[in-house]
Amino acid sequence: MEQMNFGTRIEELLNNRQVKPADFYREIGIASQNYYDWKKKGATPNAITALKIAMFFGVSVEYLLTGKDFATLQSESNYKEKYENLKKQMQEVINKA
Repeated sequence: MEQMNFGTRIEELLNNRQVKPADFYREIGIASQNYYDWKKKGATPNAITALKIAMFFGVSVEYLLTGKDFATLQSESNYKEKYENLKKQMQEVINKA
């Protein structure tokens, strides 16, 4: 079984919601190459794109990046570090807006 990463979580969300990839690319404003890089190369998008994707699917950025919701992250021993990292990324999004 393929390990879940950002790209495979996107693929799963697309399949579950029966959204065509081309519609997703157009709505988010990305090139199909970005999706390929996320899925095949394990890359992740910048914070602004991650936020757009989370809003598009109605999921949290935490879920997109880690595959876990905030409550699950809190139960992990290193959640505080992960939370602070995500908080920093979101602040960067706010500052750019």
